[in-house]
Amino acid sequence: DFRYTLTQESSKDHDKGRIPSILKESFPDLSNFDVYISGNKEFVENCTQAAILLGATTQSIYTENE
Repeated sequence: DFRYTLTQESSKDHDKGRIPSILKESFPDLSNFDVYISGNKEFVENCTQAAILLGATTQSIYTENE
């Protein structure tokens, strides 16, 4: 399930906000998902921690640094 998310501008067609903050609203349980994260180091770290808190395993999280 892929979703565009805007961090600064609003749109009725897209989610808005920082991914680590709004992830739970769209995906409350990531235990059966593969999670792909790309971006700067701080963003990747924050998203990784958010995904783990929602049930993703480190084996199911893929970043552009791997």
